[in-house]
Amino acid sequence: MNGIINLGIPHIGEGIFENLSDQDLIKFRHVSTTWKLMAENVVKKRWQNRIIEAASSGENEDVIKILLTHPGAKDINWNEQSDYGKTTFHFACFFGRLDIVKIMLKKSQTLDINLNMQTKKGFNGLMFAIDNQHIEVVKLLLNHSRIIKINARDNKGINAFRWACETGCVDMVKLFLDHSRKIELNAKCNEGFNGFLKACFYGHSEIVQLILNASKAKKIDVGAVSSFGTTGLMWACKNGHVCAVQSILEYSGSNHNDLNVNAQDFDGSTAFIIACSNGHTEVVKLMVNHATRKNMDLNLKSKNGITGFMYACGLGHLDIVETLIDNPIVQVDAKDNSGLTGLMAACLGGKVDVVKLLLDHPRTMNVLYEIQMIIEHMVPSNNTLHVGLNHNEQEIVTLLKKQEEYLCAKKASKFCDKSGYLIFNPSSSVCAKNQGSDSKFKFLFQNEGLQFLDLEIFSI
Repeated sequence: MNGIINLGIPHIGEGIFENLSDQDLIKFRHVSTTWKLMAENVVKKRWQNRIIEAASSGENEDVIKILLTHPGAKDINWNEQSDYGKTTFHFACFFGRLDIVKIMLKKSQTLDINLNMQTKKGFNGLMFAIDNQHIEVVKLLLNHSRIIKINARDNKGINAFRWACETGCVDMVKLFLDHSRKIELNAKCNEGFNGFLKACFYGHSEIVQLILNASKAKKIDVGAVSSFGTTGLMWACKNGHVCAVQSILEYSGSNHNDLNVNAQDFDGSTAFIIACSNGHTEVVKLMVNHATRKNMDLNLKSKNGITGFMYACGLGHLDIVETLIDNPIVQVDAKDNSGLTGLMAACLGGKVDVVKLLLDHPRTMNVLYEIQMIIEHMVPSNNTLHVGLNHNEQEIVTLLKKQEEYLCAKKASKFCDKSGYLIFNPSSSVCAKNQGSDSKFKFLFQNEGLQFLDLEIFSI
């Protein structure tokens, strides 16, 4: 009540409705004198905005009921708007005052109540009821679609169904699907989101599943793309919504050609690339599983030529790299438009753990030329002290040089006898001869692409 008293209404006397019945007066017994004075002035067309707003928002529902049924109700401007453009009907929907909404629907014509008036942001009563999950009010309004514009849009182009999908309230969405003949289920907002896309964005998996199940019968476009070129699967992958991703993959795997799991956004990224780049391991595992059974391409590249595996390497998502590197479907040696591989991306990104994994794995450990290039790039002067490198970079260079020596020795060993002596090969250019199994020497095997100095060759 303090909030009401502080509305700034001046003291205006002791009057009250002259025509109130005894029953109405009993209803008013719990209402303060201030409320009675304010109610009197509503009929006199003073302060009506504040009395209506306050009564609709709180415990004084009876005040509005009395006003709606009072002989002077027709003289009240029921379409008066608050500073934000809300009317009495808006407040009643916002706070879920079902009885008031019923009365206003019934008396809308006689009292000239505009049930479809929108606020400054374009919200109507139905949207307010949806946003606050007043299901009974929503059901009532949908059942009055003859007088309620149930497909109206706010200033951002959002209609009621999209609002319902965004709330995550399954029962609310069911209501709209039950009225699907009257509802624009595929309507997009200004950013190109329909209800399904928004449900995927927020990971409302039950709603995603509900819409997928109803998509054929209700003609819902589950393959829609936003203004960014993104599909529902992409949004679910971006935000790591495992259950939503699973539902979409299962749907696409049931011979539904209205949903393309290999779709690419404006940057050329697929849902799989997006999942890898955002580090959502469980989502990636789901997609890898799906790819082995269905038609998902794990090696598609973005416009920059980057695959999901390369993103995972460059961004240091170790768990994802471990998941992908053992899968024969995944191309671990793919290069982007600049010639970078996953290993190169991990090295240049300072991702030590990923570099260790790649250098130790059979599919990526024998890339001698690649290792050379990375060392040359990271340490142009071949400075053994790694001057100017940070800790991660120093550690990576050390790992690379160790692997370089190992691979060089491995390659050179085929030119040595059992004692470790170099064997002359007409196709190679030998710059020095071994003087002992443990001595250092210089060599250059042109055909093998080996260009290393001071390499130790041991007996094999």
